[in-house]
Amino acid sequence: MRPDARQRGWALLETMLVVALAVIVVALVLANRMVLGDAVKEEQLVRQAQTVSTLIDRLYPPTALDSSGYAGLNNAMIESIAPSAIKGGTNGQLRDAFGGAIVVSEENGNATFKGMAKIELQGIPSQHCVPLAGRLAQGFDVVMVGGFTIKRKPGVQYPPNTVALVCRFFASGNTFNFTLYKM
Repeated sequence: MRPDARQRGWALLETMLVVALAVIVVALVLANRMVLGDAVKEEQLVRQAQTVSTLIDRLYPPTALDSSGYAGLNNAMIESIAPSAIKGGTNGQLRDAFGGAIVVSEENGNATFKGMAKIELQGIPSQHCVPLAGRLAQGFDVVMVGGFTIKRKPGVQYPPNTVALVCRFFASGNTFNFTLYKM
């Protein structure tokens, strides 16, 4: 007696279903990994900004600040004591999680913020602007996107929809810069 043809192993339709399910699972895993990777980089960037702020406090203790403020503050001073987690450039230059430069200085050009410590995070991918703006606003006295102040202590902080408009307007190509100030 001959076995029925329908009972002889995998049919073409069954094989196609298994392959389609495998493709869906792989796509979901890759999408999840990309989203988690971005979240990890955002978290690293926030920690790096906080680390630079802490290093500035170590060099210029808040209780010892006088009328000269952060006179002489520059990248070389921070690079000399910075952990390797924020050094990624050649010669130990400061780099953020997205590969952009971190530039530290005393503000001299902007009369409103003159004498404050200035931290610039350069070349941040534009899709990270809104989530990072909210997180960085929690730890700094002034936060700027491009040239627009989105948070200023005490009290002035724009809502997320305004920040989103600012992020779109001030993005230079696909990137933007944050400027953070410490009083």
